[in-house]
Amino acid sequence: MAVFPQATTWCTADQGTFRRATFQAAIDAGAPVRPVTVAYTQQGGPSTVAAFCGEDTFLSSLRRVLTARGLTVRVTPHPPLTAADAGDRRTLAALAARTVLGGRTRPPAPAIPAPRPHV
Repeated sequence: MAVFPQATTWCTADQGTFRRATFQAAIDAGAPVRPVTVAYTQQGGPSTVAAFCGEDTFLSSLRRVLTARGLTVRVTPHPPLTAADAGDRRTLAALAARTVLGGRTRPPAPAIPAPRPHV
């Protein structure tokens, strides 16, 4: 089963957090959690083409991804985690988030160009 515990894309305003409740099912079932990092790049830099925010739908996001030129998707699977690694869903969610983010506590904010001065 695949679950997206952040329940959004991380280019949204608050950059998302992992919802702890999604990890309870794995703990109850004694099933491992396999964190996976999915990153999109386009023309040599990070891309938000796959993002869906606000009123946007998954279908419109998928359409943008399928029609995007030069889009590269990197999927990085990480070693499985178990309840024994964490003990409870809160700790398991935090451990999975750190794993997906490469040790960072949250993803970096997207670069926003500084406003240009009016002349």
